[in-house]
Parts: sequence; structure tokens; C-alpha cells
Amino acid sequence: KKTNNVVEKTIKRAREKDQKAKKLYTNARSLLVADQYNQAIVLFKQYLASYPNNNYARDARYWLAKSYLAKGDYRQAKRAFVIFQQGGKLHHKYSNSLFELGNVYIELKQNKQAKRLLSSMLVKFPSHYLANQAKRLLNKIAPKKAKK
Repeated sequence: KKTNNVVEKTIKRAREKDQKAKKLYTNARSLLVADQYNQAIVLFKQYLASYPNNNYARDARYWLAKSYLAKGDYRQAKRAFVIFQQGGKLHHKYSNSLFELGNVYIELKQNKQAKRLLSSMLVKFPSHYLANQAKRLLNKIAPKKAKK
């Protein structure tokens, strides 16, 4: 009976922690959607510090990077996207992050890195919904030379 009580209390604490984590993540996302980037960044960072292994940690890393990008803080966006991408190529936002980081490189006038990244995205994800936009960006930073 004592063991059952300990197990029940442990499960209850885990559920409460998950609920707090989800609420913090949801609040951060809501702030991002409401264009309150500074506040969203604070909450995403708080979430990642408090719940680094929680279910939404990978997503929080992506949305943190998007928050920096939306704010126009390209250096922090670059750093956040790179950290997100190091977490694994299997995340459903990985392909989006390649495109977003390509945009960041362009804003930072790092066209060589942008070209490499966007080209890589097109090879790995040729039918991605952002593929045409990636092609337009590539043409903008490295236009094809006309044949004579």
C-alpha cells in the first residue's frame, strides 16, 4: 500500500509538471502569434531552461528562433536555428528551418552560406511548399548567367 501511494504521488507530480510545461509553451506561442516577440522570447527561454527534455522542447527551440527572426534580431535567430538543427533532422520543422536560416544568412549578407543552405534544402526537400520561394531567393543572390 505504501508503494502504491509513492507511485501515485510520483505520477501526480509528473502530470502537474507536464501541465505547467505545456501552459508555459502555449503562452509563449500565443505571445509570438500576437507579435509580442520580446515576451515570447523570454517565455521560450524560460521553458527551455525549466523543461529541456519535455515533449515541446524541440518545438520551443524552433519557435524561439522564429521569434528572433520576426523581431529582426538576425544574429540571435541564426544562433537559435543552428542549435535547433543540431537537435536532429527528423523534426517536422527541420526543412522549414533550412529555408528560414537561409533568409537569415541573406539578411546578414552571408550569401555564400545562404546559397549552400538553400541549395541543400532543395536537394533534400524538392517538393517542399517553400521550394519555389527558396529558388527565387537563390536566383536573387546568385542569378544564373545568360547563355550566349
